[in-house]
Amino acid sequence: MSFYPEGWTHDRLLNASGEDLMALSETQRTTLFDGLKATHGEDGFREIMQEMSRRYRARVEAAKLEDTKQQERELLAPFVQTLNSVFRSAETEDWGKWGFVMFRTTPYGGEHETQWAEFRRRWDAVIEEGLVLHRGSLPKVDRAIDLLEFQWVEQPELEGVDAADVASFYGVCSLLTTSFFRAAP
Repeated sequence: MSFYPEGWTHDRLLNASGEDLMALSETQRTTLFDGLKATHGEDGFREIMQEMSRRYRARVEAAKLEDTKQQERELLAPFVQTLNSVFRSAETEDWGKWGFVMFRTTPYGGEHETQWAEFRRRWDAVIEEGLVLHRGSLPKVDRAIDLLEFQWVEQPELEGVDAADVASFYGVCSLLTTSFFRAAP
């Protein structure tokens, strides 16, 4: 088409960088953009600009160094950074078991045991759904997931206890929690 600068095609335009466009004279850019608007309309022109932007972002992403991509994947699994801090080592073989202590304060006995079993089944499913997004992204992430544990404290004397009362047990459980989080692999 006559509004494209010499040597330019629609495909070249879609794959042009900002530098390519700035290398054109002001007159060439104005003629190009006015011609695109006249041929494709304002909406079509906007779609062309969006496609150029999408392709540019794809090129930038493809050009990133593998290390940068790995760091971004680690950010998506923030527990990796936490484990680096807790165990003071980025070497995954130095990491031990980690996780959370969970207190059951629901009623015990009879139908409550069936409800509790269903809750635990759903809990495991939800946790797995959240972790599956991270599996296979990095060896560090896989190692962290393999070491994750939930320790369940189920004692009938905790039935009906509220969060403040559970917190009062914290002093008793702190040694358990500390050893649990720093247990050898």
